[in-house]
Amino acid sequence: MEYTLFIFIVHATCVYEIGGTQIILRNCKLFLAAILIYFLLSGAQQISYVYMMMYPETYWPEALRTLTCIHRAASLFYYFSTKRTALTLSDPRYYAENIDWIAEQLSNK
Repeated sequence: MEYTLFIFIVHATCVYEIGGTQIILRNCKLFLAAILIYFLLSGAQQISYVYMMMYPETYWPEALRTLTCIHRAASLFYYFSTKRTALTLSDPRYYAENIDWIAEQLSNK
């Protein structure tokens, strides 16, 4: 869901329309990495839950307990990066035709 909203927001910026996608991606690398990590951990955790339901035991395996703790820690990182990206993309420089700022950002590769 957040990735879809991110794509819609990126396509609405003036920087994207001019062709400066690398400016946006440079400022949002943390968010894209967080999405990937959170998605993989969520999938692994859900697969572990299904496996545990198929083969019931009286206790949680230590691997599932560890995975749950890692997933919860990664969720903090994920929500922090989502908030940071939303604040970054709400910067008016991305939406106004501020050619000087865009040219400066493109030259700072």
